Amino acid sequence: MTPLSQSSQLMLFAYAAILGAALGCVYDVFRILRIAFPCPERGSRLRVLRRGMLTVIFFEDILYALFASVCVNLFLFNLNDGQVRWYTILGTGLGFLLWYFTAGKFVMLCATAIIRFVRRVFGFVFRILLYPFIRLGRLLGRVLARCFCRIRQAVLCRLWARYLLTSAQHGFEHI
Repeated sequence: MTPLSQSSQLMLFAYAAILGAALGCVYDVFRILRIAFPCPERGSRLRVLRRGMLTVIFFEDILYALFASVCVNLFLFNLNDGQVRWYTILGTGLGFLLWYFTAGKFVMLCATAIIRFVRRVFGFVFRILLYPFIRLGRLLGRVLARCFCRIRQAVLCRLWARYLLTSAQHGFEHI
């Protein structure tokens, strides 16, 4: 290990903290994707979709871990000749935590509000576009219900009439 001056160590720590904050920002992208496309609740009927979403989340976490490890290794090789020093790891972790609990909270609040707004807008537009089809479906449902009700009444009347005729032919013995 080559000795570094205190100012160099402080700069390395500051750069590591900036790297940690940048990695926190990248992690927030994955968090925002999880909010935008949530996983179905446990016990829901969408088991296959839930399993698929959990698999996607698993691979997102692996992708993030690989990305973060490559970034930290490149950082260490470029700025510290590949030497791992405890304060660089500490700086990266502290930078991540600082981002996560300060700016990350604000980013997630904003992202959640934006996603909620976009969902409401799409829901409103979707309802407007589908409204004529929903009305038509309800109208057809009422018409078909009336038709089936009349058909059922006719069939029941015919069965009742047949029952009365057969009973009359047999002298109403089993009524």
